[in-house]
Formats: sequence, structure tokens, C-alpha cells
Amino acid sequence: FPHIEDATISSIINHTFDPHHLWKLDPRLKNNPQKRTLQLVGSSLELASDELSLKQFKDLPYLFIPLTIYFEVLVFYVPGQAGAKLAMLFMRYLAILHEYSADYTLAALVRYHIDFAY
Repeated sequence: FPHIEDATISSIINHTFDPHHLWKLDPRLKNNPQKRTLQLVGSSLELASDELSLKQFKDLPYLFIPLTIYFEVLVFYVPGQAGAKLAMLFMRYLAILHEYSADYTLAALVRYHIDFAY
């Protein structure tokens, strides 16, 4: 996974990866820095949270590509037959998301995934 930082791989393997940062796994967005906004907190300006920007997800592939990469990293580091079983579950989850995409907006799918991940 040459386009993924070691710290990110470690957080995926250890199940501490923040799903709000899923878009960062998409190699198409790797060199596209996320726009940050300032927010007024009390009497000072601070950078807004580094949470997921729905603007990063323009259509379904923008969700599926990084999610698939996330699953690939997990499956790669799972020993033995458990990896194959896990891959099957991930494929089923992607199929469910695809089914839901016929009835729900992309923003709703992203929110569903984030809620599911927590």
C-alpha cells in the first residue's frame, strides 16, 4: 500500500482509524489537500474539525474506492482462512451499500457508514 502512510495502516489494523478520514485512502485525492475552514470559538478563531467533508465524495466510487482500500488493508493483515471470510463479509457490506444507493443519497450512505463504523 505505497500511497498509505505507515501510521494510517497501523490505525486501520488496530481498529483506531477514524472513519471521518476515509477519503484520505483514495489515491485520487492524496495530493488534493482538504480545504480547512476557520470557526469562531468564543473570542478566537480556530481551524474547524478535520472530520470528513462530504464534498470529497462526489459520487459512489468516491466512497467505494477508499472503503475497498480500507478493507484490503484489513484483509491483508488477517492470518489464514479468517482473511477469506472477512473479505466475503466486506463484499456483502459493499453490496448492501450499493443496494441502498438506489434509494438514498450519497451523503446518507456516507453517514450510514460512519455510524456503522462507530
